[in-house]
Amino acid sequence: MKISQILSILIAFAAVASAVPNTFENAKRQEAKNPVDEVVKSTGWSVRTRFLNYIPEDIGKERMDFFLSVHQGIWQELADLENKLTESAKANKADAALANQIGNAWMTLFNGKVPDFKNLSTEPPK
Repeated sequence: MKISQILSILIAFAAVASAVPNTFENAKRQEAKNPVDEVVKSTGWSVRTRFLNYIPEDIGKERMDFFLSVHQGIWQELADLENKLTESAKANKADAALANQIGNAWMTLFNGKVPDFKNLSTEPPK
């Protein structure tokens, strides 16, 4: 699995998807509601666990050791960014700059470095 695929999976987890009703009749009866309202806030621990569960087995020992050594505070910073993105979605305000910061933070981690959360680019990840 390529790093870009892993990044896509993680960004998809950060994004919110609505559930599709089982039947057309059921869909007509359902009251429209914002699925974001039901999303549980991320924690550093949940972000770390989710990430480690999706790392391919052939990632390499050195890279895996790096991911395992990342301080819990870094995972919490990522969770805080995810929670901010969720809050903006709840307010129906797309925040592309924040989504880009999340993507850039993940790309920095994938490249074996700890992200500098005070200086994350708001440009799309490269």
